[in-house]
Parts: sequence; C-alpha cells; structure tokens
Amino acid sequence: MKELKKRIPLTWIIKFNLRMIFKEKSFIVLNLIFLIFTLFISIFSAIEKNNAFFLKFYDYYLLIGVFVNLFLICLRLVQFFYISKVNDKTLNIQVVQQISRRKLFLYNYFTFILLTFIICLIPFILLNSINYLSSLKFSWFIFKISLTFFAYSFASCLCFIGFFSMITLFSNIQVSTIMATLIMSITFISNLPYLFLKQGEDHKLLKLNYQNEGFPVTLSKKVNMIYDSYDLKKHVLNGQIRFPDLSLEIFNNFIENKYLTDTRSSTSFETSKSIEKRINFWKTIGVIEEKSSSFSLDQPTRIVSMNKNFEEISDWKNNNVTFKFNLKYKFLSIEEIQEKINRTEDVKTKKVLTQFVEYTNYIFKYKTDFKSFTSNLFEHFIFFDDKDNKDINWIENKSTNQKVLFQAKYLADIYQYHYSPADHKLGLDIDNSKDLIENSLFFKTMLSMHLLENYFLNYTDNLTVLEDSTIATGDETWEEYEKSRNLYNLLLNVNFTANVLQNYRYFGGESYDDIWFEPESRNKIFFNKQDNLFITKPGYKFKLDTNNKIVGDTYNNFVPPYYYAIAQIILGLINNLVACLKFKRMDLNG
Repeated sequence: MKELKKRIPLTWIIKFNLRMIFKEKSFIVLNLIFLIFTLFISIFSAIEKNNAFFLKFYDYYLLIGVFVNLFLICLRLVQFFYISKVNDKTLNIQVVQQISRRKLFLYNYFTFILLTFIICLIPFILLNSINYLSSLKFSWFIFKISLTFFAYSFASCLCFIGFFSMITLFSNIQVSTIMATLIMSITFISNLPYLFLKQGEDHKLLKLNYQNEGFPVTLSKKVNMIYDSYDLKKHVLNGQIRFPDLSLEIFNNFIENKYLTDTRSSTSFETSKSIEKRINFWKTIGVIEEKSSSFSLDQPTRIVSMNKNFEEISDWKNNNVTFKFNLKYKFLSIEEIQEKINRTEDVKTKKVLTQFVEYTNYIFKYKTDFKSFTSNLFEHFIFFDDKDNKDINWIENKSTNQKVLFQAKYLADIYQYHYSPADHKLGLDIDNSKDLIENSLFFKTMLSMHLLENYFLNYTDNLTVLEDSTIATGDETWEEYEKSRNLYNLLLNVNFTANVLQNYRYFGGESYDDIWFEPESRNKIFFNKQDNLFITKPGYKFKLDTNNKIVGDTYNNFVPPYYYAIAQIILGLINNLVACLKFKRMDLNG
C-alpha cells in the first residue's frame, strides 16, 4: 500500500484534474467569456488615452470580472470536483487507489490555485502587452492597475474557493448556488452606506472656535469643504496631482504665509504686503524679473466710459487721451522661460518651470476665451516703476493739453473694460486701444500665475483657519457627524465585500495626472470624479488632538485596507481547514 502511495505524486493528480476540468463545457464557456471581456478592455486601453476615463471602464471590468466571472469560475470548480465528481464516483476511485482524503483535498486545492493563478495572470499579460504594442511606450499607470487587479483577483479567488468548498461540502448544489447569488448581489450594493454617509454630510456645518489674530471668533465650515481641503493637502504632499512640483511650491508658500481670503485680516491675500510676497515668490520660481519696460498709447483715443472714483480725470469722458507708463516687473514669455529651462542645471527648478509652462499652454489651449476669462486678474501684479514720477507715467488730455499722473489702477480699469465693458470703469475706444491691450499688455504667464493662485487660495485658507481653530465638540452637528462616522466604520468592519474592495482602490490608486482643478471654474477641484458607484474608497474621520484641533494628517485616520484583506485570507484558510475536515468524513459513494 505504501509503495502505491509513492507512485501517485502531486503532479500526476493535478494533470488528471486538469484533463477533467478542461472537458467541462461550462468551465470553458466561462473562461472564454472572461477572455473576450479581457481582450475588449485591453484593446480599449490602446485606443483611449485619457487614463481617468479608462479607469472608469476598468473599474467595471474589475467588478464584473471578479465578482461575476471569476466568482462563477471558482463556484463551478468547487461544485465540479465535490459534487459532479462525487456523483460519478471519480473521487471514490481516487481514494480507493490509496490516496488519503487529506492529500486528495490538498491536491484538488493546488489544482484550484494553479488554474486561478493562470486565469488571473492572463489579463495582466494581455493588457500590458497590447497597451505597449499600440504605442511602444511603457505605461506605469496601466502596469499598476493591472498588477493590482492580478493580486486582488487572485486573492479573491483563494477566498472564494475556501468559502465555496465549505458551503458545498456542508450543503448541496442548490444551497451553495443560492448563497453565491446573494454574495454576488451584495457586491453591487456594498457601497451604499458610504454614499448615504457622504450625502448626509454635504450640508453639515461644523462650528469652529477660531482665534483671529488673538480675538476669539465663532465660525462655521462645511464638512465637505473641510474634507476637500485635507484631501488637497494629501494629494499635494504625496505628489498625487497634476503638475506635482509646481503645486507643492504654491501650496507650501500659501501655508507658510497664512494667506486668507478675509480682506480684514493682516495676512489677507490682497494686502500690499501679501502682494509683495507673492511677487517675490514668483521671482524665486523664475517667471518674474524686476526689469522696467515702457508702454504707450500714442494715437489719441477717446474715453468712452469713466470711473467716478478717479477724481483727477473724472471730467475727461469723451475726450481724446494719450498716455505712457513704465512697468516695474517683466513677466517672462513662454519662450523666455523655455530658454531658462534649457540653461538651468537645478533639477527642482527645471521641473517647476517645465510644469508652469505645461500648465500655461494647457489652460490657454483649453480656454478659447482665455483673454476675457482672465481679464479681471489684470490688477495685483501691475506696478509702475517710479510710480509717482509724472515725467515717465502720465496721461494727457489732448483736448485741454492737461497732463496728470497715470496710475496703475487706471490701466487695470482700461484693460478690464476692453474685455468686459461696464459703465463704472474707465474705458477707451476699443478700435484704437486694441493693439496695446490685446498684444502689448497681454501677459499670458502673469495671468496664468493668478489662476494658479486662485486655485489653491480657498483650500489653503481653510487649512490656515482650521490650524488656529478648535472644533466645538459640544455642538449638535459635531455629535451627529461623529455618530454617523462611528456607525459607518462599525458597519464597514462587517461589510466584507466593501472593505476588501477598498484594497483595489487603495493600491490601484487613481490617475493622478488627471486630478486637477476644473478649468471652467476658478477654484474648484473634484476628488470624486474617478470614483465608481459600486467601489468603496478608504474614508477617514476627522481626528482631534487633546485641544480639539483637527490634526494635520487627519487624512490618514482610517484602518489600512490590507488589514481587511489579511482577515479575509485567514478566514479563507479557516474555511479550507473546515472543508478539509468535512471532506475526510464525507461519504464518497455518491
């Protein structure tokens, strides 16, 4: 007997099992469907160049591929070996040939592992191969999500096999199929608690006790705006955003200087001191130089609109004027910045300047109305050289020959009126002033700087205020927020589908090159654009320190998803152990 056992090695049993399973039509059909689906998504990856858009399709591929196709493949494997092969006496024959039941169970398990490993590896190979061959470029994004899919799907198969083995051996084909159907259904509603939670938080206002330059003030902040601010911080600090080096420089500068949107604050974004700091920042970056340049309107041009606050020229409406002025700062053109990039050897400077050029070209190309869209930004950085010198900065009424000091605020009004006429602004006849305003005074990079600043300001303002604030924990809204978050975290611990799906999103990540501010908006960024309705992403609860302040890295206050994956794998092994014990006592006579 012992001699006979030695003659039946693991490889022989696995080969025998594989020959049996490859004759099973349902198994072949399920795998063909999975292969066709994989080919489709692989070809689509070669066609679709927008990673964020592709990721949305790939998420559904994961859901259907793992929780429908692979799910059914694992179920069919288990039912085939432990129901079909029991009924046709195949397992009984193997046992009669002196293979112990424990070994037979393990040999079958190794067969399952080998099959599912190959099935899960095929999408990884196909997707990366087709994507590479289509462009002859390696895509780190495709590699990362496909590797995550491979690891996640294979680990899921191990859990499925353990669970199905147990319920199949303890029940029958009808019961195991019903339970499998229930689990499959739960997968597509497992994210509902998170959606309800976020929907409930959308309009909640948390009360803050804010120390505004030493004076206590009570403020309210929207929960979703607080989350957006900390999410931006996380993405910027981790380089998980478009133009990462440029974003980090701007973000750190704004936080360091504590810029606020409140115009009454000493650190208001619009105070002369703050504007000077902002100019110095861009000078450090390398897109502004302190270099005087002269501009003039030589052809007499009629004033068609007047700002009544400009007392010195308030009665000049309908008169023809000329003017001349010297700007204190030079805003480098894209070509000049590109030359600087080519000359510099500092890696950090090169990256920041390159990303600034890329952003400027991107927004200028995207916004066909860029000039009018940004016209109201032509103000803060406009400084005249020797601004009180009427000999170099003047405006002359050609009708009366009166000459007065030309001021920066006059120029800002003239520029803004040109693109957005308004009766309360100083405006010139458009035909005569067009060349000066649309060409000579069109500083693309200066306007680009302003747009970038506006993107970050509201979010860094929130973070600055929150840093100097304590949460009113006794307030009803905070208690509701804390209660709903605690309940959600409790439910997540038992929502095995949702917490395991978190691993795919956590490790697969997102297309970070597509995380950026909305070009149609001046200061809005959406962090949920790549979310899938059915896939839960790791969510955090605001963590408070001993003084009831939100801690700086509160975005890390969640259970790492891999803990859930480890728990599921351990549970799968326990299921296999229980199934093995049951199999050893099972009647194999059919």
